[in-house]
Amino acid sequence: MKIKIENKWALICEHTSIDINTNLLSTFNIIDELTINPPQKPLPQLPPEGFSIPARHEFVSLWSRDAKSIHDALKIKAKLKLFTPGDSVPAEHDIEINFEKGKANLRLVMKFDGIKVKVPGEYRCEIVINDDQVQTVKATAGFIVKF
Repeated sequence: MKIKIENKWALICEHTSIDINTNLLSTFNIIDELTINPPQKPLPQLPPEGFSIPARHEFVSLWSRDAKSIHDALKIKAKLKLFTPGDSVPAEHDIEINFEKGKANLRLVMKFDGIKVKVPGEYRCEIVINDDQVQTVKATAGFIVKF
């Protein structure tokens, strides 16, 4: 029988901090919209491959697993995908999600130095767990890009 994994929440923010004494997670400047103001009007012709914005951000998610499986460590294979408007996937990475022995919950924080944009619209980060040990599940968070 497959282990049940659940995504409790996911978001994109500017940065996070974990208190060393209490292990509490703080998120700062949650990003739900990013407005890019070009230096000149009208908007210049964009290169077909898009352009990179040096906007540091973090994809943060909370995962839980069923209590029957906490007696062992659990390493799960997953994919991190970036979706652009129109659902193309310009970036995809293999990642591992590692639950510690005795722990039911896992906070996953993934840091990025920037994002490549082509057009205005909704951009999404998605983690998809598709591992033989667990039920298929995903976490999604996104933001709107405006020019």
